[in-house]
Amino acid sequence: MHVNWNLPLFMRQSLAFVCLAALGAHGCSNDSVPADGSRARPLTTSPATSAAGAPAAGGAAGSAPSTPAAGTDPATAGKAQCAEAVAAVTAVTPTVWLVVDGSTSMDEPFSGTDSRWSALRSTLVGPMGIVPTLQASVRFGMVIYAGGQSGAECVMLQTVDAALNNFAAIEAAYPMGPLAGGTPTDKALDHVFMDLAMLDRPPAEALANPVYVVLATDGEPNDFCAGGGGRGGRGGSNGAVQQRVVDITKAGSERGANVYVISLAGDDAQLQSHLEKVASVTISRQPPYSPATQAELVSAIGSVVSTGTCQIVLNGMVRSGLECMGQVLLNGQPLVCNDPNGWRLTGPSTFQLSGTACDAFLSSQAQLQAAFPCEVFAPD
Repeated sequence: MHVNWNLPLFMRQSLAFVCLAALGAHGCSNDSVPADGSRARPLTTSPATSAAGAPAAGGAAGSAPSTPAAGTDPATAGKAQCAEAVAAVTAVTPTVWLVVDGSTSMDEPFSGTDSRWSALRSTLVGPMGIVPTLQASVRFGMVIYAGGQSGAECVMLQTVDAALNNFAAIEAAYPMGPLAGGTPTDKALDHVFMDLAMLDRPPAEALANPVYVVLATDGEPNDFCAGGGGRGGRGGSNGAVQQRVVDITKAGSERGANVYVISLAGDDAQLQSHLEKVASVTISRQPPYSPATQAELVSAIGSVVSTGTCQIVLNGMVRSGLECMGQVLLNGQPLVCNDPNGWRLTGPSTFQLSGTACDAFLSSQAQLQAAFPCEVFAPD
């Protein structure tokens, strides 16, 4: 997904959109059924106009009318057309948990002169960072984690609850350097999935308010807690802790969290192998991102977050495989179905804007419309 974080308008304006509140879905008229019991073929090249002025799917404004199907009375052919269903569209409000490795190894160099820590901190909360840019449309929360050797400092979790317009709180809680040694990733994820993330919700609420977890780490998980230090289990070998991370991620994913993994350890093959196992149990199964530069880091995190902010919920269900018979318009311009810079159906009631379409949606006072033939869309 293309994410242009340097659009000046995007940096000045927050997300806005216009929803179509009305649902104009009408069935075919009974008198469109010929005497032999067959149904006349709908006309597609002389489009009807929706309540919002959008051309009917399958046609284009100004197209010449087609010849009615054989056996159809031209005087009644117009009645044979099912009016398109104009769907109400709603942009989701995602919750994004930023789970940040706070171990001392994050002070190692990244992309030349920057440390891994400073590169990640700048990407998230810098002046042009992702959190201040999208805080009006994303509920951001943060957990920074590290581990000591024993006692109260065995597991350190620095948490900021998720909320809209949360930049000030996150920036204040995000120190200029790592917290401590140790990488208790299992404890951090267990805390997010079991204590913080809004999971196990009704399907409609989960669609409108999805939960994303972005894990950014540079080291294999370990656990120095002699007494266990929480639900994650007792300290043990790195192999056992790694498996706990995989198991906890799988459990969180099964409860509805969309988990994405980012490695900041460069060419560390052993860490990459572990993170690939973690990614394999997520909903998306997106392989771990391994950015080598600041720009790649911005792109990796930006692509995950924009997946949530450019996701649209419909007030009904679209028949998979027939979605391209419909039409999605952004600011009056049709978007291409299943195109990297257009839209694609991601579920029966959701579609995703991608590439330049996502950029345009986020960077302007966007008007979004969706319409489908009545046989393709079933309203709630």
